[in-house]
Formats: sequence, structure tokens, C-alpha cells
Amino acid sequence: MKDKKQLQSPIDYGDVMGLGFERQNDNDSVFFNQYGFDYFICVKNLTPNIYIDWDVVTRTCTLIRHNEDMVISAQLPLVDLAEVENIVNFFKD
Repeated sequence: MKDKKQLQSPIDYGDVMGLGFERQNDNDSVFFNQYGFDYFICVKNLTPNIYIDWDVVTRTCTLIRHNEDMVISAQLPLVDLAEVENIVNFFKD
């Protein structure tokens, strides 16, 4: 059986931004030289200790939990846009 990370489908940038993800730009010359564009992070904060990260290279999302010191304590690869939408909706006010 395949690992869940191997089953992840790419999710478009516009789709995650439409769900309220926030973009944080970062200038990384090594990344730029490798990929031809500036590195950035897209995250959707769900609680003070849980967020969804969208990876700019793989275009996949991971649910992440961290402690008060910002040390990651758990990660869950999300399979597709529908799963991301379900989790975002679960945490809505």
C-alpha cells in the first residue's frame, strides 16, 4: 500500500488562496537559482497551534501541529483539495 504522502494530488495556488491562505514572501537566491522564482510560504492558520502548509514546489498541503515553542509535533499529508476544504470548514467559526 502506498504512503499517504505518495497519494497527494497537486493543488493550485488559486484554490488555496481562495480558502484564505496567507502568502509570506521570502528572498532565497539558492531557491531562485534552482526553480526560477522567489520562494514563498502559503499557510492557513486554524488554531494557535494548528495550520495547513501549502508547499510551493510540490503544490501539496500538510496539516501541522506545533507546540508553544513552534516545534512541530505532528504532520498529516492531505490528499487533495476536497480534504483541505473539509478541514478548513471544520475549523471555521
